[in-house]
Amino acid sequence: MNINAALQPLTLGNSTAIDGGDSFIAPQKTDNISAKNHAPPSESLISGDKEQLLTDRKIYMQHVEKLKKNYPHIIETASKYLRDTIKEKYGLDVNPDHTYFNRFDHAESSSQTFTGWAHSGGATESQTLTERLLSNFGAEDRLNADTLSVNSGIYTQGYASRGFDTRNEVKLLPRSFMDIVVNSNFSAKYLAKLKQFWNKSPESFRTVNKGLFIAMAKHEHNSGTLSAQGLKLLLDAIGGTTLNADKISLTDLKNEFSQRTNTSITTFDIYGYIASDMFLVHGNDGKVVLYKPDCDQSFFEFDTMRQLKNWVKEQAKNERKRQQLANHFSFYQRQDGMSYTGVDKALLALGQGKWGSKYINYEPQPIKDDVFSWLTRQVKARTLSDANTLTTTNGEVFKQQLLMNLRPAADLAGLSTLIFPGPGSMALLGIGITQIGLGSDQAINDDSPSQRSNGLDEIVNGGVNTLFGAIGVKANLAGGKSKPSGVQDANEPQPGPSNGRPAAKVSNKTWIHRLLDNTVVHERGLAAIKANNPGNGAAIEQAMLQMKEALIKASEALDTLKGRKIAAAYLGYDDASQLTETDIANIRKNITAMQETTEWLIKTDMSVKTVSIYDKKRSNVGAYYNPQKNIIAFPDLFFTKDAESQLHTLLHETVHASLKVNGEVVPDYYYLRSSPIPAPEGVYQHPILDKRNEQLRISHGNTSLFYFIGQDGHMLENNFVKGMQADTLVHAGIKFIENAEARRALLMRNPDTQALLIMDLAGKITGTTRNNGTMIGIDPEPAKT
Repeated sequence: MNINAALQPLTLGNSTAIDGGDSFIAPQKTDNISAKNHAPPSESLISGDKEQLLTDRKIYMQHVEKLKKNYPHIIETASKYLRDTIKEKYGLDVNPDHTYFNRFDHAESSSQTFTGWAHSGGATESQTLTERLLSNFGAEDRLNADTLSVNSGIYTQGYASRGFDTRNEVKLLPRSFMDIVVNSNFSAKYLAKLKQFWNKSPESFRTVNKGLFIAMAKHEHNSGTLSAQGLKLLLDAIGGTTLNADKISLTDLKNEFSQRTNTSITTFDIYGYIASDMFLVHGNDGKVVLYKPDCDQSFFEFDTMRQLKNWVKEQAKNERKRQQLANHFSFYQRQDGMSYTGVDKALLALGQGKWGSKYINYEPQPIKDDVFSWLTRQVKARTLSDANTLTTTNGEVFKQQLLMNLRPAADLAGLSTLIFPGPGSMALLGIGITQIGLGSDQAINDDSPSQRSNGLDEIVNGGVNTLFGAIGVKANLAGGKSKPSGVQDANEPQPGPSNGRPAAKVSNKTWIHRLLDNTVVHERGLAAIKANNPGNGAAIEQAMLQMKEALIKASEALDTLKGRKIAAAYLGYDDASQLTETDIANIRKNITAMQETTEWLIKTDMSVKTVSIYDKKRSNVGAYYNPQKNIIAFPDLFFTKDAESQLHTLLHETVHASLKVNGEVVPDYYYLRSSPIPAPEGVYQHPILDKRNEQLRISHGNTSLFYFIGQDGHMLENNFVKGMQADTLVHAGIKFIENAEARRALLMRNPDTQALLIMDLAGKITGTTRNNGTMIGIDPEPAKT
């Protein structure tokens, strides 16, 4: 299922999907549903097939929600365990996801700190306590536990800080924390939760995954990547000749089917290792369809097995495609043993031509029972195996790769339920490998409207619209005529999560908007906004004027030593003298382009609009730019922010509206996280300052591969990998850390970075200057007296 292509809902019975354009229409008209060549819907939805449709749809979504609610996400489970244990043992209430275990090269004796040691400069290694639990402690730490307090400590800041002492320490000794981790038996605790989930949820998982299979097959057939013959072969194999793809019921999904006559199903393996979520569907004529659930495409048709094997060898020649194939096997299968080769090495040998094609589907096994029952057993075994490997392996490099692979895309999608989203088996709810391991964030977070508007909810919600058909009604369920409540934009981008403060509660409009996760346009043009909501209009206008002023001041600051210090720090230089004229020219070029956009925004009434986003998973978006209509949209959340955050949000979107990469709107490569923590004096630290400090650390490459795990969705992996001209996320991360020139090139076009740079140059970020006038994070701390 291509997450970057709209999933056109199909209809069930007499249910018809309808669509509205860019005009005032009834609120029940839905996004991304074509009205072309459709007859008007019937007046009442509650009748016959439609009533059954709604019932089936509701029960199906209950299965989806059950899986979302009950799956024990390993990151959250680890975090909760640490929070509870630390509070019980030491009376400390800490957030393990924002508290850091740091290591240092240097230490100074201190009678004031809890450990007896203080550290100037930055940390050489930093992990959250949650990451540390999953990484565990090696034998060296255990043997030298008494020295842990000298070269390490637990603090409220990680790489971002340049000093560690009483101002940011947590009063928990490193050895005490190590004892918690070593004695946690976390692997057994988590596996018990995972087993409990599978004991309660196999039927729901099976039902949802059969629904996803059919939805993806219908979608790929409609988009032209799966032939009619291929679709029929698949449907015959999972339901027999009576299964009607255009009229799927909940009963069809629950029915188990194994009486195949003209088809057969077998496992897919590499060197005898059976993939956890791939299988082959064979026709009597030799035709074969490979099921490989991924973001871009899940079904691949071949006339012969030789064609399939040649295709696998071609995939194995490319590092990224080879990784995508490997992701369908368990972590255990992918590792080499003392006397055997794992999947990763086997695929490499196939790609290099060292191994022949006989090792592809080396030992196929027939699947004689219901294939979705088989798939459920496979995924259960896969999750248990991966969880065990992750929580017990001692290899540090392999552990980092596993944590990278467990990048919680579920969090990006507003879920909190996955351990194996990515690089792994058929992810729960059918979120596929590419989405989570190699770029799902593009669909979830990207500012491109074609990616925001298409597909994600279909996948996360089990393909419900493609499966059962979209609901289009002329009268509401209460029976009366609907009243227009706003402008419904059928092509409205569906924005992904940002990283601002928690989303404000969206005002309660009509039930249908919430049911269909619509984005509703209220006013187009600043004049209309000011007329209908003067407060919102004033906020947008003030933000524009602030942006205009900030751009002027930023340009002027580049002529000063202070401004050059700031620019140098944002580009990762240690000193302003290292800043080149080319660097300054590039920054000025960005500023000039943004000034032109700002003038256009101010002078062009129809350059802005206000919207409400009714999809809860996207309701934390502060603003977004739609390049198709050349307009910036301001959701409800924007108007809950303070002026500083509004300025940063508008600057960010103006970068998108101003800069191009290869002729396309510049994408986001990563979002800066806003996790406000107490400042040294216990004063609240503004989220923008928090982001600024994180950016300065990142600019200098002071991060580890753990940064790219992206628990809160800050990494837009596909964009980041392309932006760094790398093949995999791991390689992109290493290149970013080690190659300062490549890092600077990306920093010059990342919207969050450029927005903060302009604010810092213009003096628009609160809390960046010490009492003596020096800049925090840029100028050295004054010597203590």
